[in-house]
Amino acid sequence: LLFALLGMASFLGRWSRCTDARATGRAVGAVPCTGVYWTEAGVLAGRAWTLLPHSFETIGQAVLTLVEVTSLDGWAQIMFTAMDQDYTGGDAHLRGVWNYTIAFYFVAFILLMWAVVINIFIGIIADYVQLSRGLLFLTEEQRQWIDTKQRIVFVEPVAVSPPPLPRTARYWAWRLQQHRWFRRGIFLCTTLNLLAMCTYTTEMGDAQRQVLYALDVTFNTVYLLEAVVKLLGLGPRFYFRRGWNVFDFVTMLGMWFGFVALLADPHSYTLRGIARL
Repeated sequence: LLFALLGMASFLGRWSRCTDARATGRAVGAVPCTGVYWTEAGVLAGRAWTLLPHSFETIGQAVLTLVEVTSLDGWAQIMFTAMDQDYTGGDAHLRGVWNYTIAFYFVAFILLMWAVVINIFIGIIADYVQLSRGLLFLTEEQRQWIDTKQRIVFVEPVAVSPPPLPRTARYWAWRLQQHRWFRRGIFLCTTLNLLAMCTYTTEMGDAQRQVLYALDVTFNTVYLLEAVVKLLGLGPRFYFRRGWNVFDFVTMLGMWFGFVALLADPHSYTLRGIARL
């Protein structure tokens, strides 16, 4: 799903072609996709932009396109079509010049998907090997106990932030970020952010854009409050000790600095939201 959203952010509104194959867009000396032309059947028809069979116009189409890429059936043609698109602005069209950087998106997706499949098969083989090494006649509770003892060997001590002095602002912030509903609320906010990004299309009106912009501001405000609460409760020393906290903090700053880019490029909304997910 994240790759589908990334594909929408990169290819949304750009996977189209003119009904007249001789039209090449608005470049200097190019044939524009306007007016009429003679088809191969000798019929006079009007030029118009049409979507390609595989596209990233909606979240559903993006997922279906990536499913076909995962099957490795015709994935090269989809990749070459993406490389052949014009991403320089103006009308979206096939311009016949390959953009090799686009290929990294599809190659990375295929490698990741196959890595997941390989890990699944390795896990199945590992379970079979464990059963063949004498665990076949053990009960489920006994297997869990053996697995727990093996995991304890690799457990490392975790640095825990000491509780601040009671009845202070830092103490209440520390209590709040330790509460389980605090983490659940952040998870719910991230899920709603994901659902909001799935509704992004090229044909949405100004009202929907305003709603998505308001939701973006709301989500970013929640992430900012999360960082403030954790910084106040844990302190900078323990907060930045965890890599995920550093990643969340940098992403949150990027989201706020990206509001200017959002006004200039609506596609940046999806790109910044993917980082948080």
